[in-house]
Amino acid sequence: MYSLLTKAVINHAEVIIQYQAWLSSIDELHECEDLLDGEDIIEDDPDDEDGSYLVEIQATLTADNQHSFSLFELLYKIHNLLQNKDLDNLNTLDSISLAEKGEIPIYYLNFK
Repeated sequence: MYSLLTKAVINHAEVIIQYQAWLSSIDELHECEDLLDGEDIIEDDPDDEDGSYLVEIQATLTADNQHSFSLFELLYKIHNLLQNKDLDNLNTLDSISLAEKGEIPIYYLNFK
């Protein structure tokens, strides 16, 4: 089991992770995160009565070894991204989908 967690699952030094979350402030983003183009939470009219905005977020993650991500490292870094985010009722990670191949691959987090 341990070897499955430590084996390289993504052979890139960086990946971009995209997902949706509710934010009430831009300060809730981590240093490696940005809102996707066109997203803005500096509006007068929030998306819900709690003053939160449903936004698309992208995070650039870098592999610790500068070459590849193990399953453990990838899941650990995704967990750290999400721990301060409001995912509403969608709090179970269902899958990770490859959205775009390229020099830096883009993955989308799917919740249920």
